[in-house]
Amino acid sequence: MTAKTPYSVRICFADDQIQPYYTLVQIPTFRTPECGAKYMTKKINIGLGVLALIFVAIQFVPVERTNPPITGEVNWANEETREIAKKACFDCHSHETIWPWYSYVAPLSFRIVHHVNHGREYLNFSDWSQPNEDFDEIKEVIDEGEMPLWDYLLMHSDAKLTPEETEALLSGLYETYKQDPPVER
Repeated sequence: MTAKTPYSVRICFADDQIQPYYTLVQIPTFRTPECGAKYMTKKINIGLGVLALIFVAIQFVPVERTNPPITGEVNWANEETREIAKKACFDCHSHETIWPWYSYVAPLSFRIVHHVNHGREYLNFSDWSQPNEDFDEIKEVIDEGEMPLWDYLLMHSDAKLTPEETEALLSGLYETYKQDPPVER
């Protein structure tokens, strides 16, 4: 049996250890299995630190959360329709938005403000003089379960309408649209 002689040295960058490596072939190796876990832990910690810095930095990106004055609320057919709409729709489709604490934490704040601005653009119960969606489009998105949005319902379980409330809202909106139609798109 022949004795093994050191031909190369393994260098572990994680803890800067130099370890002898016995082989018959002279191949330099830089990471050993012994130091691999430490090396990966260091990389993971650096990655988490970078993510934490990014998270802190995006908190300083300004996001405009507004509740402009109500310029012309729709003339509701009945108060029940308004109450159901207020419960399920007003946070995104009016100027009476309640901005919860998490709407001030990025990146959630970016998504929430985008949803509110987008919602007000298509249907705004506080500015009936602007072009708003017609009743058929509203009925379609409610019937297909697209509204209220699923992520809104995660934090606002009271906005989830029962089938009876959905029917009452749709029939009340139909009457509201008949008596006070919005500006057409």
